[in-house]
Amino acid sequence: MSDIIRKLQQLNESDEYPLHMPGHKRSVGCGFLDDVYGIDITEIIGYDNLYEADGMLKDAMERAARVYGAEETFFLVNGSTVGILSAITGVAKRGERILVARNCHKAVFHAIELRDLQAVYLHPRYLPEWDIAGGIDPQEVEAKLAQYPDIKAIVITSPTYEGIVSDVEAIARIAHAHNIPLIVDEAHGAHLPFDKRFPKSALAGDADIVIQSMHKTLPSFTQTALIHMKKGYADTARIKEYIGYYQTSSPSYLFMAGMDECIANLEKEGSHLWDAFFEMRGDFLKKMAILQNIRILQDNDPCKLVISVKGTSMSGVELQKILLEKHHIQLEMAAETYVLGIITMCDTKEGSDRLAEALLEIEGSIAKLSQDVSDRGQNSDFRDDLNSLSEWRTCEEEIVYSLAEVREKDTKEILIETAEGCVCADYVNLYPPGIPLLLPGERIRREHIALINRYLEKDMHVQGVTDNRILVC
Repeated sequence: MSDIIRKLQQLNESDEYPLHMPGHKRSVGCGFLDDVYGIDITEIIGYDNLYEADGMLKDAMERAARVYGAEETFFLVNGSTVGILSAITGVAKRGERILVARNCHKAVFHAIELRDLQAVYLHPRYLPEWDIAGGIDPQEVEAKLAQYPDIKAIVITSPTYEGIVSDVEAIARIAHAHNIPLIVDEAHGAHLPFDKRFPKSALAGDADIVIQSMHKTLPSFTQTALIHMKKGYADTARIKEYIGYYQTSSPSYLFMAGMDECIANLEKEGSHLWDAFFEMRGDFLKKMAILQNIRILQDNDPCKLVISVKGTSMSGVELQKILLEKHHIQLEMAAETYVLGIITMCDTKEGSDRLAEALLEIEGSIAKLSQDVSDRGQNSDFRDDLNSLSEWRTCEEEIVYSLAEVREKDTKEILIETAEGCVCADYVNLYPPGIPLLLPGERIRREHIALINRYLEKDMHVQGVTDNRILVC
């Protein structure tokens, strides 16, 4: 038995509860996997071909389009990344300009780099009470399009990793008034169309291209995703062509079968599948109502649990550690002032009750702090740096080189403390969620250095910084 298999089996046999993706929570079978190897095939006669579908796969994708309200839907077996790369490549020619939300996943920026596109950035509203990015302001979209009339497409993320939804309908209306498509990375919103208690989906908001990760919030295998398309403002044929470039030529039939089974069940059973979910979530929030120090964000996608400890004696990283080590609850991610859990129709009352009991117990061990104390004794200059950077989403970046230009530059690693004023040559971000703090080609500010050091001190995983060194050009 391999080490990987052994470790996965140990996890499956443990009592560790998954408040993270995939949405099936390691407990809901697809009903056809008694013999995995027996049904793992390639494109053989009688079983259709994903890229020239005219049989069962065509029927499955047409079912998905019908259920989700798209004109055309295509299966993705390499995750939402494939859809993002294909969509952006398909709507903008090399060197053209696109409008991009700055809080997009790094896959968006990879597409910009690969096509040598000129990016104009939208900055989401900042929600200081929760230390998270909010939605995109449609007025800012309108202003950017007026400033840059040659923009060829708009790309936003909705819902965000923390479950914040933008006014997609308003943004789509603005995009279409300028005769350009709106692409929405809805990787965390594959569940939205299936119950009116969820926020409105991007497709219902008239977005042109919508990419969803089924595995994040639905009972579907990791890597399974969908790209939904509407004709008119986007060249959908071109996008489909690029899917064949970016995605494997040997798509997994296990993945595609699981996607079709999931969608078929959702179509058949309807919204009542979510009744138990909303009842469970409601009971959990009632129990949490007595909390004074720990707070639960409620004005977001119900599948996302943002648990804040901002202004207390505990950090998000510390909370994550306690929940895992003492209570055997594995979260999706930890930030400095909050943790994030993902809940789906596949979660159990036992898991919800365990989390509630754990938070009630932890509540008794922490206390609110004054602002000065919660800044952990740092000097005022340092606090100013952090406060400034916490609102980085609302500030214009100093872009020295395009993402593609950086790849042609000579680079070197230097200590992060000496990097102020240098040009970053790599993506720097916490992972998850994979939203770049710094992009290649951006000038490094003292605020960036302050926050990166802050993250490192808290043992947070900062990609793009190794041994306190950063790549610059």
